[in-house]
Formats: sequence, C-alpha cells, structure tokens
Amino acid sequence: ILFTYSSFGQHHIIDSLQIELKNVDKENEASVLNDLAYNYFNINEFKKCLEYSNLALEKARETKQQDQEAWALKNKAIYFVNICEAGKTDENYNKDIKIIYQAIDIAKKTNNNKQLVDFHNILYIIYFRKNDFVKQKEVLDIGLEYCTANKLNCPKLLYGFASYYTETY
Repeated sequence: ILFTYSSFGQHHIIDSLQIELKNVDKENEASVLNDLAYNYFNINEFKKCLEYSNLALEKARETKQQDQEAWALKNKAIYFVNICEAGKTDENYNKDIKIIYQAIDIAKKTNNNKQLVDFHNILYIIYFRKNDFVKQKEVLDIGLEYCTANKLNCPKLLYGFASYYTETY
C-alpha cells in the first residue's frame, strides 16, 4: 500500500504538470517537460521519461536554454541507466556515458556547479553498475571537488563514497 500512495502522489504531480504544459509560455516549456520526464522516471515509466526528455531537449535548444538542455540530457541518461541494467553491454553504457558528458560539458560552460555535482553523481552510478571501480573513484573525487569548492550540500555524492568504499574494501 505504501508504494500505491507514492505512485498515486506522483500521478497527481504528472497530471498537474500536463495541465501546466498546456498553458506554459515558450520560455518555461523545457522546464515543465523536464519535470515531466523526471516524474515519469520516478514511476518507472521509462519510455515516457525518454519521450519527454527528448521534447525538453528540443525546446531547450530552440530557446537556447543551456541549463534546461543539460537537465534534459541528464534525464535521458537516467533513462539509459535503466536500459543498461536490462541489457548490460559496453555499447549501452558507453552511450549513457556520452550523454551525461554532454550534460557535464554544458554545466561547465555555464558554471552551474550544482548540475556538475548532480551529473557526476549520475556518472558515478553508471560506472558503479558497469563495475568500473577506478572510474567510480575518479568521478566521485571530481564531484567532491565541485561540492567542497562551492560549499554545496551533496548527500547523494557522499552516499556514493560510502558505497564505493564498501564495494572495494
């Protein structure tokens, strides 16, 4: 029953976002599409996550909103993380890594340190699932640098460190 409540709440959010999407101005459309993609991901509707990620990416590029473009790429990456789990091949992982590095490049250009930390956390998850312990540590270290240099709160990244050391020692 607990999961039903969670899913019900998520559907309510999605319904609200769908209504908002019909009335949103062009400048905020990519943001709403990204929110929809992420919320569909949260209820395991991965195809819808990808669909809305692609729409957000298109709208973000049309309106030259690099922060939203980066979030759309991140949403695509989290979609592919789950596809990689279903078919663990180097090709799938490499596709996912390429997508998240596109998002990282945009975040670097725009000096969006919060995005940089979040995206390195996603990259950590990819390397974790790929069992690439060297890259996991490298990515965690880079994320931690952004975290500490910018005095950001990074609980997911710290969880990654705990997982890394549990797996490797």
